[in-house]
Amino acid sequence: MNFQEYCELTQDIQKIKAEKTLLFTFTNSKDEEFSISPEKIHSFLIFSVDNYSQIYDAWKNTPSKKADIHQYEEKSYRAIYKTASSADLKIISSTGSSQTKALTLLISKLLGFLTNSEYSTPEENSFFRKDYIAQALKNWERLDAPLEKKVSNPNRGNIKELFRQWLLAKGLKPRSANSYSETAIKYNDKYLAEIGIQESSLYELGPDEVLSALEALSGIDSWANADKTGKGMYTAACKQLAEFLAKNTYNTFIHLPKPFLLLAGISGTGKTRFVREQARYGAYKLVAVRPDWHEPGDLLGYETRLTESGNPEYVSTEVLKFIAAAWKELVDNGFDFEACERDGINSIHVSGEQGALSSVRAHWLCLDEMNLAPVEQYFSDYLSVLETRKWHKDDSSFTYSCDTLLDSGKLNVGGTKLRKDLGLEGLEFDELWELFLKIGLPVPLNLIVAGTVNMDETTHGFSRKVIDRAISFDFGEFFPNDFDAFFDDEEAQKKHPVKLSFPLSSHTGAATGAAKDSRTFLKAVNEVLKGSPFELAFRALNELLLTVESFDGVESDRIKLQAVWDDFLMMKLLPRIEGDADKVDAILNSLEGVLSEQLSDIWNGEKVRPDLWREPEENIACRSKRKIELMKEKLSGGFTSFWP
Repeated sequence: MNFQEYCELTQDIQKIKAEKTLLFTFTNSKDEEFSISPEKIHSFLIFSVDNYSQIYDAWKNTPSKKADIHQYEEKSYRAIYKTASSADLKIISSTGSSQTKALTLLISKLLGFLTNSEYSTPEENSFFRKDYIAQALKNWERLDAPLEKKVSNPNRGNIKELFRQWLLAKGLKPRSANSYSETAIKYNDKYLAEIGIQESSLYELGPDEVLSALEALSGIDSWANADKTGKGMYTAACKQLAEFLAKNTYNTFIHLPKPFLLLAGISGTGKTRFVREQARYGAYKLVAVRPDWHEPGDLLGYETRLTESGNPEYVSTEVLKFIAAAWKELVDNGFDFEACERDGINSIHVSGEQGALSSVRAHWLCLDEMNLAPVEQYFSDYLSVLETRKWHKDDSSFTYSCDTLLDSGKLNVGGTKLRKDLGLEGLEFDELWELFLKIGLPVPLNLIVAGTVNMDETTHGFSRKVIDRAISFDFGEFFPNDFDAFFDDEEAQKKHPVKLSFPLSSHTGAATGAAKDSRTFLKAVNEVLKGSPFELAFRALNELLLTVESFDGVESDRIKLQAVWDDFLMMKLLPRIEGDADKVDAILNSLEGVLSEQLSDIWNGEKVRPDLWREPEENIACRSKRKIELMKEKLSGGFTSFWP
C-alpha cells in the first residue's frame, strides 16, 4: 500500500493527492486546495525531533490544549507550528486558522502511514509524539515522492505553488505571496499574446524570457497604468518569478550523462528549436557553422599580429565569450576555485555544496549545421578534453575539474583586452582570471554543446571518434513531428521533450542491481560485435550506467530498465554501424537475435515501453528493433547506415 491508498482508506472528507507528484495537495473543510512539498514536511519533522522540548512547551502553554500533545486542538497546534520560525519553514509557521486542521490531517496521516499505525482522527491520535516522528523519518523512503524526485515536466500549477512557497520562505506575508503568484501573474498573462508570446502563462517561460516579457509589457500604456496604480506589483511579480525560475530548476531536470549532443534529422523538423526550448531555463547561444572551418581557431579564436601596435593580440569568438559566460555563472553562484595538480597535469578545481548546483543554469551552445565543416578538425580540442571531466562527491560537497580547452599562453597573449572581451573585467572575477592565466581555460561544468546535423551530399560524415564522445539522437525517432497535433494545443503539450540539464557525474561506481544487469546486457551485445570495428569499450559501459542513473533505473522495473537500454543502443551503438552487406549484414542479424532476448519485455508490440526522453507516461514501440529493420532494408541498395 502506498501513501495515496492509505489516505483513501480514511473516513474523513479531506482529499489528498500524493501519487507521482512533486507536491502533496490537500483540502480543508471548505474544500479549498493547498499544496506543500514533501521536502518541507520532512524538514519540519526533523526540526520537531531536534526541538521537541520547545514544541512541547509551546503546546503546554496553550490554555485550550487537550490532555495529551498527540490529541489535536487548533490553537495548541497552531502554537506548535509557529515554533518552526526559520525562513525555510515559513510555510509551516505561517499556517492560518483555515489551514491548521487541514495540515494536521495531512501530517497525521503521513505519520500513521510511515509508522504502520491505524489511523482514526487527529483529535484521538495525531501521532505527533517524538518516538512516532523519529520512526517516520527512518521510514521516509516508503513514500512514493522521494526527497529529490526528478519530474520530467512540472505542470503550471506545481510551478505556481512552488513559487508561492519560495516567496513565503523569503519572508513575504501569505497575502503578498498569494497576490504575486496568483493575481499579478494572471493579470500579466492577459497581455502575453499582445506582446507576441505564444505561451499562455509566464509560468511556461524561462527566467530571461520573463524579464524580456516585462520589458515588453512596460511599453503598453494600460499595463503600465495598472502597474503604477498597484504600486509596482505587476513588475515586482515578474522580477520575483524570474529570480525564482533562475534559482529553482534542479529537481525538474533529467541530468544528461554527457554534455555533447548530436541531433540528426531531415531539415525543418525543429532540431534548433529543440535546443532553444531546452535553454529556456538557462542560457542559449546559436552559432552557425561555416563550411570553411578547418581548425580549432575558427571556434575558439586565434592569435594575430595584424594590429595597430604591432604587438600580438588574441581575437576572441562568440563561442569563447559564451564559455566565459558559463564560468561567470559559477562565480556568481559562490563556488570555490583553486589550482590543483593531478597526474602531473595542472587543472582548476571547482568545489562547493552539491545543493548549490540547483542554482546553476545550463549554458546551451547550439552549433547549427555542425557537419557543414569537418567536425574532427575544427572541434578537435573540445573532443580531446571532453573525456577528462572529473566529478568527485563526498557527502554534501562536490569537486569538478577538466583539462584546459584553451592554453594559458594564448590567454596571456590576449591580456587585458581579451579579459574585457570575455566580460571578466570585474573585481569578482580576479581570482578566476588569474587561474586562467596560470593554467588555461577548461570546459565549465554547466556547458552543453548541441550540434544539429543533416546527413546529405552537402555535409561531412562523422568518424567513430566523434560518435563515441557524443549522445546521438535520430530526431525523427526520438522527437517526431506529429501533424495531427499541429492545431491541437492540448495534444501538442503532451509531445514536449523532458527538460535536460548538464551532467552531475563523469563516472559511476554504484554496483546496484540495475548496474549489474546493464553490464550483463552490454556484454551480451558486445559478443556480437567482437572482431568488428563497432565493438564497444569501457567508455560505453560507463555512459550506459550513467544513463541508467539519470533515469533512476532500478532492477525491479524491467520495462523501464530495458527502455533505457533500448535508447542507449539508438544513441551509442547503432550510429557506429555502417557499411555494405559483407561488413554489416551478419552483425545486424545477430544483433536482432541477441536483442530479442535481452529486450524481451519490450521487443514486440506497439506500445510496450515508456517514452523516456519525451513523455514518460506515454508508451511507444521498441526503437532499436525498428531502426535495425530499417537499416537492413537499406542494405538492398548496397550500403546502410544509422543516419536518416
